[in-house]
Amino acid sequence: MDFNPFKILEYFTFGKSRLEKEKEELNNEVNALSGNLIPYTKADSDLLSFACIEKSNRGDTLKGIFVSIYDEPMVAFVAKEFKSNKLKRLMAVNTASHKLFYIKTPKSVQVFFNDQQIGFLTDDYKFYGMKKRLVGRINNGGKGSYSSVIYKDKELGIINDLAFDSPFPKRVFDIINDKLTAEGEIILISMSFYFLVDKFSKS
Repeated sequence: MDFNPFKILEYFTFGKSRLEKEKEELNNEVNALSGNLIPYTKADSDLLSFACIEKSNRGDTLKGIFVSIYDEPMVAFVAKEFKSNKLKRLMAVNTASHKLFYIKTPKSVQVFFNDQQIGFLTDDYKFYGMKKRLVGRINNGGKGSYSSVIYKDKELGIINDLAFDSPFPKRVFDIINDKLTAEGEIILISMSFYFLVDKFSKS
């Protein structure tokens, strides 16, 4: 794949002010869903489930809240699709203490963590750092399989087989590395949440 993330901005079909307006509206929508989220910490992350409440899929916008295995709200999201052949999707994801934003163009997905860009994702869930180097990936085993989240050749966690339609809340993470660093936690959250919402939007 000819990957050049630094040419991404040329793909926008509308100006910066329009993009900022769309981002603000999306952030307002996700913030409206985030008022009752329980704390999301490294210790609690293994409680996150595939179950989604307050799901709404109207027109080009999908939103909802992923809950814990105890039905507590943990992760709110809003994703908006664009019919432009240049800009494909904007996505906002909140926990009680994290804000993530994703801008998808035909080339890649810009990844922002707490308002700071940390890298890029591709459609097959490869993660590039800001220096254009491939530093992570999600090894997606396909339907019925686990998916492992890799960063700098270390496994950060394992995502269970997707179970959005399970009659009971099923954990998202089968295993999370118990030696996860602060950097590793940021990358795990950033990659996994995009993977989770992207897969949910196709389910």
